[in-house]
Amino acid sequence: MGARRPGWPHDREAHALRFFRARRATVDPLRRRLELLAESGAILASSLDAAAMVAAVTELMTPALGDICAVYLAGEGRGRGELERAEVRCTNAEKAPVVARLREMPTFAVKDVAPFFGKLARGGEPVHVTTIPSGFWTSLARSEEHRVLLEQLEINEVLAVPLVSHGRTLGAMVLATVGSERRFGSDDVPFVGEIARRVASAIDHARLHQRAKEAARRSDEARAVSDTLLAAAPIGYLQLDTALRVVRVSDTMAEMHGLDAEDHVGKSLPALLGQTGTTLEAPFRESLEQGHAINGVQVDVRL
Repeated sequence: MGARRPGWPHDREAHALRFFRARRATVDPLRRRLELLAESGAILASSLDAAAMVAAVTELMTPALGDICAVYLAGEGRGRGELERAEVRCTNAEKAPVVARLREMPTFAVKDVAPFFGKLARGGEPVHVTTIPSGFWTSLARSEEHRVLLEQLEINEVLAVPLVSHGRTLGAMVLATVGSERRFGSDDVPFVGEIARRVASAIDHARLHQRAKEAARRSDEARAVSDTLLAAAPIGYLQLDTALRVVRVSDTMAEMHGLDAEDHVGKSLPALLGQTGTTLEAPFRESLEQGHAINGVQVDVRL
């Protein structure tokens, strides 16, 4: 056997240590990303409160992926030209007071961010600003104070990904690094995009749920008003569906026809009133099609 070279066992141990460190450097980020996906999924599945979900996800994203995480939602109705700041989180203690002041100020206008983030809004593509260009904050700021505060954040890099659900861009999730050497890697863009896709789907679902609740509330209120009218109406009163079939009638109307109220349900006007019902159908259909009220229609009803 040949003589072992000096230090051989230690060289082998050092090689093995370097190997396991390199392996851990690869596995640990992957494991952390899987954990973030699992945690974000649990957050989004736990509530139908869009604001609470967004707050929890932005907290999860910092400092795991960035020093600042903000979610902006496109305004609806009168606010279509504005971006609504749904939530912003900052884990940099030095910059926290600046972020707190920015929360009190108007957020960006859609027209102002278009030159930098146009493809995000139009095509649903992420935007990765690796170097903040000259005049970047001047073009986005709503006032001089707004510009000064944005510059005081000393943001190094910005990654903005769209919140897209069913082909509609609801807003954007924005991550930023602040006053540090941290940089976004090439793998961060699709990963943050996947989180954003899940957030957008959850926001869309929460909004649909809220609209359904509101519609149910309005329906209950309308039914309560209808019940009051039916109970108190001293004259014949009936409700029709869009096919002009009876849905409900007042007791007075039922007595006029000599039928129980339940026996009216589902009947057409001609079936209930004969030729008079046929005469009434034309103006009623016109009202439905054109969306306006009708009055002054006189008919001779012989019961």
